[in-house]
Amino acid sequence: GDPVVTEVFIRAQKRLGLFVANLINAFDPDAVVIGGGLAERMGEAYVGPIRKLAHETMLIQDGADKVRIVASSNQLCVLVIANAGWRGRKYAEKLG
Repeated sequence: GDPVVTEVFIRAQKRLGLFVANLINAFDPDAVVIGGGLAERMGEAYVGPIRKLAHETMLIQDGADKVRIVASSNQLCVLVIANAGWRGRKYAEKLG
């Protein structure tokens, strides 16, 4: 492949890995689903490096690998954060 394209691709994966780590640090999700054409077509080859960097750079390392980071398989075009625990806490706060 083209070395410039490869470098841009790797840089984008690194940035996304750091972004995902920051989302995990902020929201404490159970899972992060990465969608879009690249994630769907490349699957693990795309998401694997993102997952590795996200898990390595999370603030709390104990249990970091328990947060699932996966590629979407149904044409999602956005990053989705699945966080049942956070939603449950918010609901409990509303109940008082």
